[in-house]
Amino acid sequence: MAGAMQKTTREHPSAPAFFVGSSCGLASLETQHEVLKAGSGVFPEALDLLHVFSMLDVGCGMGAWARDAARSLEVPCVGLEANRSLVSLAQAHTKVGLLDDLVTFEQGEIEQPLPFAAETFDLVVLNFLGMRLSRECWPAVVQECVRVLTIGGTLLVTDGEWASTSEPACEQHAGYALDALWKAGCGWSCDGRTFGATQGVPTLVRQAGLDRVETEATLLDFSWDTLHVGVGTSHVWTTAVALQPFMTQMGYGSRQDLYALYDQMAWEMQGSGFQGGLVLVRTWGQKVEAGTRACGKRYFAPMFPCLV
Repeated sequence: MAGAMQKTTREHPSAPAFFVGSSCGLASLETQHEVLKAGSGVFPEALDLLHVFSMLDVGCGMGAWARDAARSLEVPCVGLEANRSLVSLAQAHTKVGLLDDLVTFEQGEIEQPLPFAAETFDLVVLNFLGMRLSRECWPAVVQECVRVLTIGGTLLVTDGEWASTSEPACEQHAGYALDALWKAGCGWSCDGRTFGATQGVPTLVRQAGLDRVETEATLLDFSWDTLHVGVGTSHVWTTAVALQPFMTQMGYGSRQDLYALYDQMAWEMQGSGFQGGLVLVRTWGQKVEAGTRACGKRYFAPMFPCLV
């Protein structure tokens, strides 16, 4: 139930602070949305949007997804964001884009009960919140999203694995960042070697009790000779620089040390042999009346029959 949610506390600092108050943090939010559009579009291709007449973007940042989604479907969308500065930026961008009649933004904590009545929205989305929500609080947040869904409505959760490249400095930073985020309680990995979205995102939606759960995984290739090299490398670099205060606080190097690493990363990503890829994971499921969820039998074949 909504009232049962409690704010999660962590031993280490939370990563989301790096998005606020820096130009690279804001740039990272922008490139994050561009990565999503380049990889799989505003909506997954297989997602049924026929009965979507209202949408909620939880943790909307500067509102890029909310604006694109509302413009695409011509359906109202509400964006909820905890940070007042991001809400102000989202409202300003929306006004410039002449979308005030379709897109509105509200300030509110996403780790607390959502300020909306039950069964209000036909589509609720959670985009790239793996670095903003701890593993422990995810189930309660998802249940709140399910609460505000209409019967027949859809929950869509999107995140991605950390970008993988062919270059040593980029991979060194990736290792640092993944380990730091894991220690801060973010991601779904068991040991911090990956972000864990590949298994974590589908599990969240399945465990929410939704029906007709589907998953789409997309590889965004941003190697030097591809169409998306600019989008991918910009996202890798801006996110790395935006993470610097967090990384320093977590003990992965001084500001000077990390910026020397960022300079090396920049040179690597401009090389003619650069290779890079990022896997986006999007899972969605439908809310149904209690007791009407389709249940199928599970068959577990021995993984190692020679040992049975």
